[in-house]
Amino acid sequence: MVGNKIRSMMIGLLLVFWASGAWADPVLEAVRAEAASISADDYRLIRIYTDNSGKTRQRRAAYDPTRPDGEEWLLLERNEQPPSDKYQRKYEQSEERGAPETYGRILNYLDGEVSLLSRTKEQSTYQIRRLGVGSILLEGDDISDRISGEAVIDTRTNKPLVTEIRLKVEESFKPHWLVRIHEGTGVIRFERLADGTPVIRQQSLAVSGGQPFGSIDYRVEFLYRDYQPVREDRPSVKTSSTAKHRP
Repeated sequence: MVGNKIRSMMIGLLLVFWASGAWADPVLEAVRAEAASISADDYRLIRIYTDNSGKTRQRRAAYDPTRPDGEEWLLLERNEQPPSDKYQRKYEQSEERGAPETYGRILNYLDGEVSLLSRTKEQSTYQIRRLGVGSILLEGDDISDRISGEAVIDTRTNKPLVTEIRLKVEESFKPHWLVRIHEGTGVIRFERLADGTPVIRQQSLAVSGGQPFGSIDYRVEFLYRDYQPVREDRPSVKTSSTAKHRP
């Protein structure tokens, strides 16, 4: 009887510690706390997009959060040439012109099933069995539960930094009744600017699969360059405008 009571007390104590986060991983907690403080409105930047399909293989665009709502992106190049007026109008209506990705995306990735794989004095690597909800959307559908990955964290300073996220499609699936994805891999890389702010530098994705009358071999990459802080010149309230920017 006494043994059972002690066992019950210890299990209860274990549950209290678990629920309170007393055994939470300090490295992950530090990463999450910093990621939660990041905003896409803090920096101007250049984003370079390349892929291996379609008529548009390259785009270079500038993001400025101080511009009016809906006009934050300015297209600079299409296929390494100034964009035509026709393509500029198409770009201005594109859904790809939302706020750029930031280090804050880490919160989604680490909100899934995460466990420690290895740890040294310089870095820790975590296995992500399933990404957190909302990490990856495909044509409006959340496919995060089909993706696993690893997070590599630099721990050489008192501010641990996720330097790389590696993603992988766990098993073949059909995102659309005409399309089947067989394999997929992705890499997202981050680093700190000179002022200490963590930023995204690269996103790459490779997908293979099948569809009627052919196969899928798609590769895309986003590079993020020329970060410039937005400080005293940021307006307190954004204004909207019907005028459109042109390169």
